[in-house]
Amino acid sequence: MNIKVYVSDIMCISKELVQFRFPKRKSKRIRKKWTKNSANYRLIEKHRAVLYEGKMYMSEKLFSQYKNVIDKQQNVGKNEH
Repeated sequence: MNIKVYVSDIMCISKELVQFRFPKRKSKRIRKKWTKNSANYRLIEKHRAVLYEGKMYMSEKLFSQYKNVIDKQQNVGKNEH
């Protein structure tokens, strides 16, 4: 089965709020206060691949990573022969 791959940053990049600062003390009350404070969060880009109606859409960054992995695998196969 052949799947066509389309590179689309608009469709495949989402942003997610992730907490990056945490308190040193582990009490539940303090952790609860820190989770309510928006200064402890960052917006992080999430690159993903979407399979839709037999077509695969992926971001440009993800595509280049997959391409590098495939190229390495093909080079290893050529060196063995």
